[in-house]
Amino acid sequence: MESVPPRKSHYRKLGPWSTILAGALLAGVGLIGLVFPLNSASQGAESDVWPTVMGTVTVSQVESSGPKDDRSYYPEVKYQYDVEGKSYTSDRINFDLAGTRSSIRQEMTDVVDQYPAGADVKVFYDPSDPSQSCLEPGVKLGTGFLLGIACVGFGGLVILSGLVTWIRG
Repeated sequence: MESVPPRKSHYRKLGPWSTILAGALLAGVGLIGLVFPLNSASQGAESDVWPTVMGTVTVSQVESSGPKDDRSYYPEVKYQYDVEGKSYTSDRINFDLAGTRSSIRQEMTDVVDQYPAGADVKVFYDPSDPSQSCLEPGVKLGTGFLLGIACVGFGGLVILSGLVTWIRG
C-alpha cells in the first residue's frame, strides 16, 4: 500500500508577534467602541436625578435608512418642553449606548407607540444645560456596548495566546 504525502495547507500560521498584534488591534477596536459613548454614559447616569417638567410629543414615527435588502429602522420621537420660560425641543428618548436601531420594524414601532404625537410626557432635563434632556433616564447597555466588551475580551485572549506561543518558543 502506497502512503499518501500529507497535504500542504495554503494558509500560514501567524507567528506569536503577529498574533499579539492581531489581538491588540481587535482589543483596540473594542476599546474605541467603549470609550466613545462614555460622555453619553455619564449623562445617562446623572439623568436619574435630573428635575422633570411636562412636555408634549410633536413627532412620533418610525424612520428607515439603508438599502432595501439591508434596511435599518429607528424611532423618530421629538418633543417640546419649557424650563424657566424658555422653550426647548429634543429627540433623545434615552441614553442607549448603542443607539436605538433594529432591522425589525415592529421593534421600533413598539418604541414609537409609547410616545404618540400630541401625548404629554415627563421630560428629564439637565439643570446646568436644560437643552439636554431625555424621556427615559439612566443608561441602557445596548448591543454595541456588549460587542465592544466582547472584542476587548476576545482580543485579550488572542494576545494571551500569542504570548504563550512566544514563551514556549
